[in-house]
Amino acid sequence: MKAIKKISIILIILFITSVSGSVFAEDMNMDITYDVPSQANESETNSNEKENRESYSMEEGKKAENPEESTEQAPKMARAAAVNNFNVCRAYGSKKKSSDKNATVTSFQTLKSFPSFDSAMSYMNSQYNTYNSQNKSSYANGLCITNKSGKIIAMKKGRAFATPSGATMNIGSTYITSNHELYYYSAKANTSTQASVNVGISGETGYVSSSNLTLIPETVILQVYKSANSGGRRYNRSYYSRNSAGELVHTYYTISSAGGQTGDGISFVVDKAPSFMKAGTRYYSMNGYDFYTGAYLTGKAGTYHPYFKNLPYRTKSHYSASQFDSRIKSYSSKSILRGCGKDLITAQNTYGINALLELSFANLESAYGTSGYAISRKNLFGIAATDSNPDGATYFKSAGDCIIRHASRYLSQGYFDAETDSRYFGTSPGSKDIGVNVKYASDPYHGEKISGIAYTQDKNMGSRDYGVYTIGKTKTAAYIYKKASTSGGSFHRLGTKGSSAPAGMTVAIIGTSGNYYKVQTDMGVVKNSANYKNKYDFASSVGYVQKSQVTVIREGSGNIPSSKPSSSGSNSNASSGSKPSTSSKLSLGISKMAVRPYTSYGFVPGYKNNMTFSCYAKTNKKNTKYEVRIYNSKKKRLKVISKTINKSGNVTISWNGKIGSRYLSRSSKGTKYYVRLYVKNGSKYVTSPLYSFKAYNTATSMKANITRTTIKAGESTVMACYPNRPGTSFIRVYTLGGSCVADYSFTNKSSGARRAASFKGYGNYGKYKNKKLKGTYKVRFIHGSYKYTYTKRLIIK
Repeated sequence: MKAIKKISIILIILFITSVSGSVFAEDMNMDITYDVPSQANESETNSNEKENRESYSMEEGKKAENPEESTEQAPKMARAAAVNNFNVCRAYGSKKKSSDKNATVTSFQTLKSFPSFDSAMSYMNSQYNTYNSQNKSSYANGLCITNKSGKIIAMKKGRAFATPSGATMNIGSTYITSNHELYYYSAKANTSTQASVNVGISGETGYVSSSNLTLIPETVILQVYKSANSGGRRYNRSYYSRNSAGELVHTYYTISSAGGQTGDGISFVVDKAPSFMKAGTRYYSMNGYDFYTGAYLTGKAGTYHPYFKNLPYRTKSHYSASQFDSRIKSYSSKSILRGCGKDLITAQNTYGINALLELSFANLESAYGTSGYAISRKNLFGIAATDSNPDGATYFKSAGDCIIRHASRYLSQGYFDAETDSRYFGTSPGSKDIGVNVKYASDPYHGEKISGIAYTQDKNMGSRDYGVYTIGKTKTAAYIYKKASTSGGSFHRLGTKGSSAPAGMTVAIIGTSGNYYKVQTDMGVVKNSANYKNKYDFASSVGYVQKSQVTVIREGSGNIPSSKPSSSGSNSNASSGSKPSTSSKLSLGISKMAVRPYTSYGFVPGYKNNMTFSCYAKTNKKNTKYEVRIYNSKKKRLKVISKTINKSGNVTISWNGKIGSRYLSRSSKGTKYYVRLYVKNGSKYVTSPLYSFKAYNTATSMKANITRTTIKAGESTVMACYPNRPGTSFIRVYTLGGSCVADYSFTNKSSGARRAASFKGYGNYGKYKNKKLKGTYKVRFIHGSYKYTYTKRLIIK
């Protein structure tokens, strides 16, 4: 009988434990160890959480503080569970086995339980101050509040991830795709089991139910790894950086639906990098323009507004239809965008949609015209393909039909209707608080991606559109007036339907008049009346905004394309930019400096790989000089190259590396030189910073390989070389008679760097451009005067 009684007592204890295991852990100050659930729908996770809460990690608990150890008996604890809905815990990483190198699970030490959220929040704040005063930052940054199900609903410091039960989650005035990372700010009471959490992403902030979020405390981010013995951290934070080409790159992470960890990250170019950014440093930004070195937005590095992200669609591109078609030919042969240059220009000249931005929009939404819906439905913009029903995508007659309808019906008459359409948040690609991105797409970085694509397309076409317009950002929901006065009435307000918000919409500034900026209107103007039904004429669709209500965020060159559409359907390349002034006061400026090859890559002179020095030179006087001055390592001037300019504009000087009749000295390790750019008139001048570069000897050896020497046209082979010097390398394919059919060039930053070209049996040089090749060819690898012909012939069947 004694044995039976003992068994009964044990069963009762086990039953109480299974019902209120979390209460035991709280009042006995035990550590609960389980993986943080990645989905916030508690009905789907409760069964797993109940199993996991029965697994305890006592080892870390012995080391932890025990500020609130209870002396109550188990029955009293069980009764308290119905009252104490909120637990203040300390989250940390722990190992599954003592032999593990890394912590792989998240454990929780319960400090104290409370009946109300506000009481729990007050205690967590107090405990945070206590831990920090004791220099226990990992304890302080692991503090969080959990509900009865063990779900984190608030914390002191960390990141949030959107994990609603559906495909998207609402925040503020917008919505985002599930699994995206958000900045966590604070939390407040909501229900008996959840909190309202203040989060932010892509410029937008708002309160979201904790049931739609997965919260990861800072200590867990730093301590928990994907693998017990190798690999990176389980949770990564999104960041911005400067790449080796001097470009602004955004890398962001999403949390996986299964396994509760971030993936490998997605990186894309946004714009040129600002001067305050250094290579190798991570920068953090919630809004995409204020950048910090601290992961929680501390240590501000600077403010920078990417150009194309903020450029209104109500602007014009310099490129013609044929130039767009030429660029599109470099896309996949499957792209349905081929031949659409005329449609892009029609969309611009008739409906006021910048042709380069519209092409970039299509490239993002349709994978450069090759997506399934692009091919099968001629749908280039994801029109009617919602997150919950992507197969609802609309069918169009042709790619051109889709471009025209998107520009006219969806943008000009829809998203840009400042009077009656609730989707109007301005006319820039934007972010999640301002621009088309607010309502068009759930991707929080849709506008940034369009910006990056436009920047890259423009760079590959000659950089004629970048930095042309001056862009202003409103401080309030300003009016665009018909005249440079409030007395003549307004065209429309730069604010959402029926609202005096938001501030921050961007405008293209095309002139000034007293205390007003002259700007392009967001709706077409016909007979002095703005209406969403109007077609867009750039010459008549202009108005005035008070300067006091606008902040200039990008100074443009003023080289704005003509407002008159050309009769051929392509916009005129004529410039209506700055003309020399008759004013006697001299005005000089220099901006957008560029040295190629990049100064960090080095230069091998004498082999048709000249250095080029470019800038935007500003002047209001004729006979102004643009000069390039070369100095040796002791900063003694060696050479001056100059060019006369008579008005503001982009200017380039090319240099072959000669000082007098001989090339400048170079070495295998690189001989250091300096260069500075000048814009001067008489004794007045402005200069660029002093740049340094190294001059290298030509290569003395070069490894090379070709993955497949026999292919069919359309199949791919990779040709790679590894020159033992920095500088410019070439991979060229020749007929056996010596005619070049394909030419690839690369700039090497360091010795031994791999440079490779994917070759599919089509020419890209001279008369062979875009032609299918067939026969036997030879491949030559070149670096300066060093030439190596591959031993095997390349056969194309």
